[in-house]
Amino acid sequence: MTPRPQWGQPGRRLVNVAWASAVALLAIGALLAGRTELSYRSQAQRQAEVQADILAASVSAALAFDDSGGGTFAYTLNGVSGSKAITRQPISTPSSCSFTMGSRASNGNYQDLWFNAAEPGWGVNIAHQGNTLFATWFTYDANRHGMWLVMSAGTQTGPNTYSGALYRTTGKPFDQINGSSAVNLPVQQVGTLTFQFQDGETALMSYTVNGISGSKAIQRQVFALPVSKCQ
Repeated sequence: MTPRPQWGQPGRRLVNVAWASAVALLAIGALLAGRTELSYRSQAQRQAEVQADILAASVSAALAFDDSGGGTFAYTLNGVSGSKAITRQPISTPSSCSFTMGSRASNGNYQDLWFNAAEPGWGVNIAHQGNTLFATWFTYDANRHGMWLVMSAGTQTGPNTYSGALYRTTGKPFDQINGSSAVNLPVQQVGTLTFQFQDGETALMSYTVNGISGSKAIQRQVFALPVSKCQ
């Protein structure tokens, strides 16, 4: 009997080889991507550890509070140690705060530390008393140096909206502040700051600083539970 020609076998072999090659390339790509991601995470972790070590080696601080509403702030900074007696700063009608494990979305008092989760490294502290916001914004200037900006009297300008002048201050070195004003007067206004709160958990922060305008989505920064809820 004459064998029948196997016309289809070479084609199937080519298809199988091509399929195997594609699978191999995908596997290699996934492996390389995984290694790249692992390398990125390892590098980011090392950088964070180095920064934490540097900070821990140069700065330490402790806070102690008494029942009268006062406290003591003790520090060591670059080998210089000291302590300061501190009290709550009255701005308007004092807030009353408690702890909660629940959502603060319906809360109309915005006193907290706020940040943008996608942009770690900057944030804004908000003290909310009565209808006044006192905000301190820690960020960086054009030379990548730390910059503190202050909105000391943000007033309510609309529903869930607060605005005020924004200042950048200069003053005495921390170890030369001793019983008198630390800030250089007059303070310099560098722009304006506005907070529009979508709810008690999220807001839009709009700013103008030295002629540069922009806006940032911000949220309350939760670093421990329970969280504080003020009113």
